[in-house]
Parts: sequence; C-alpha cells; structure tokens
Amino acid sequence: MGIWSTLRPTGPLDDAVLESYMPLGQIKAHLRIDSGGEEDGLLKGYRAAAVDHLAKIGISAVLREWQIACPGFPARIEVPIGPVTAIASITYLDASYEERVLDGSTYREALSLDPVTIMPLTAWPQTGRTDDAVIIRFMAGYAANEAPALSQALLLTIAHWFENRENTVVGMSAQALPFGVNALIAPFRRGFVA
Repeated sequence: MGIWSTLRPTGPLDDAVLESYMPLGQIKAHLRIDSGGEEDGLLKGYRAAAVDHLAKIGISAVLREWQIACPGFPARIEVPIGPVTAIASITYLDASYEERVLDGSTYREALSLDPVTIMPLTAWPQTGRTDDAVIIRFMAGYAANEAPALSQALLLTIAHWFENRENTVVGMSAQALPFGVNALIAPFRRGFVA
C-alpha cells in the first residue's frame, strides 16, 4: 500500500487546457444559453470546480502534472489518482538532507496497474526524516474526448450547480448531484483523496 502525506497538482488549472478539454461553447449548448457572455465567468468557475471535484475521488479529468510527497519510501508506492500517463521524476532527501534525483533505472513503474504502482528493483535509498522526503511528479489525466462518460458527468454537474445557485430553494427538494453522475464516474473512481 502506498503511504503519502500530500497529493496536489504542481500548478493551477490552466484555462486554455480546460477550454481544449471542454469548450465553453459545449457547456452553453448543454445549458441552452444564448451566445451572450454575461455568464462566462461563472461557467468557467463551475468547469474548474467540477474538474477539481473529480480529483478528490481519484480522477484527474484533464491531463496535468501532479506530485505526491511521502515521508520516506514505502515498500511500494501506489499513485492515488489516475489515469497516470508517465512518471516525470522522483526526488528525495538523502540521510544527509541533500536533494537527490532517483535514477529511473532503479525502479519499475507499473503504469498498467490500477492504481499505478512504483516499486524498487533492489531497495529504496535511505531518506531524511521529514514529511516530504520523497517527491514523485507525474502526469495524469484524460485527453479531450478520451472519456465521454466523464465529460457528460462534468456537464451534468455544471448544469446542476448553474441551476441551483442558492443553498436552498423554497418549494424544491434538495439533491446532492444530478441522477446519473455517480453511475458515469463509477468506472473511473480510485477512492477518496483528501
């Protein structure tokens, strides 16, 4: 089992990446919004929030770089978000707290496993004692049109948030997410990520 202390993207969601993955025009068509731009900022915010929401359950909807920080090397490292397309680098603080880059020939990355697993070929090096002694950077996510079920789940979620902007609406029953979203994302789930 993988032990990690933090999982986070290495940078903010890029609006150009989000636009290539799910164009604003596609969202507007789904919501039946005329071409006026008065709701564009709100819709872009919902799109980014929906993508971030999926990341909390282990789904990187758009291709982006992530990093995991570990307090040391466990027997094997399980990457808690996917799909992982490549391991970019593994760096660590050695016992003298000097930063080192782990040579790719010293470990095996099993990209075909779910979750992706990284294992040493012999033994992991000794590390300093800190929560971020090991940093693994990797690419994870789907290209545009690669996972239509996720795109549909994002559209349904965005539509739900757009139509239900208030905490409560008098005379309406509350619902968490629209029917079908959980069924659409179920095959892609990897567990809860905090």
